[in-house]
Amino acid sequence: QPATEPATHDPTANELMLLARHYELEVRDRQVLDVDKLRESARLYRKATEADPESALAHSRLAGVLLLLGDLEAAEAPIFKALSLNPNLSEVQNTLGEFYWARGRPAAPAAFARAVELNPNNPDALQNHADTLMWSYEATGDTTEEWLALYRRALDLDRLSLARHTALGDFLGKFGFWEEIPAVIEDVLELFDN
Repeated sequence: QPATEPATHDPTANELMLLARHYELEVRDRQVLDVDKLRESARLYRKATEADPESALAHSRLAGVLLLLGDLEAAEAPIFKALSLNPNLSEVQNTLGEFYWARGRPAAPAAFARAVELNPNNPDALQNHADTLMWSYEATGDTTEEWLALYRRALDLDRLSLARHTALGDFLGKFGFWEEIPAVIEDVLELFDN
């Protein structure tokens, strides 16, 4: 079940997290990574963790931005701090999976699966879980229908994410669902002007 506790009870930390998230989301789904905005987002998340050191979400999001910046070393402390504060938060498990994936550790798929179990409405976790299932296809022998359902659910929950459309389109192309690709292309052309 999704966590019902607020991300923080500290108003300063909350304000910092909202601003940091704004910068982070401006960067996601862009063709060119705006490193300055990501650094600003990391700075604000770091300040949020200082304002509320008990906010698992602030630590997790700091780790996530550091991973986007490619700073795996710096991401380690905040993700494990978040894990120690609340291991039952879907976003924490998802970021842990991203950390493990970036490190090449085999525990990544289990973290993504746990993130989906904790919150089946977390589009990042759904897509990451589907990606790891698809990438480990030869090892698992799972069916493509399960993955397709995960990609579709992630997109249904986050229709304004170009990355969700791209992931679904990529999956459809790789596994021969040719007749469904034009609808994805039409959605992209309709929703995104860049």
